Amino acid sequence: MNISEVSQKYNVSKDTLRYYEKIGLLKPIAKNKSGMRDYSLEDCIRLEEVLFYRSADIAIDRLKMYMDLFEKGDSTLEQRRTILVDYIVHLEEEQKGIGKSIKIIKDKIKVYDQLIEEYNKKKNKK
Repeated sequence: MNISEVSQKYNVSKDTLRYYEKIGLLKPIAKNKSGMRDYSLEDCIRLEEVLFYRSADIAIDRLKMYMDLFEKGDSTLEQRRTILVDYIVHLEEEQKGIGKSIKIIKDKIKVYDQLIEEYNKKKNKK
């Protein structure tokens, strides 16, 4: 498949595909006689793997480490697992922070609700 077909099939820009290749998330893509990228089935499977992890918001640098280890085979299974476990810990820490922020804002909304109620009572007494 050419880059336009891959871009359309996976809903990812051509620039992103070139970037993923440039930084090594994708292996160098073979070129056809015209010098155009010619994505193989293996290239597309690897792209699907990259897109899967990007959909989970795994940072490019972390994903690059993961994919480099993936290339080395099963001897890196534990290291790859560690990358994913570390990412889960990171997400859980973010989630706690978001939960704290939500509580703070909800408490402030309650204050506003009370102030609005008091204001409306005063307004209705006049």
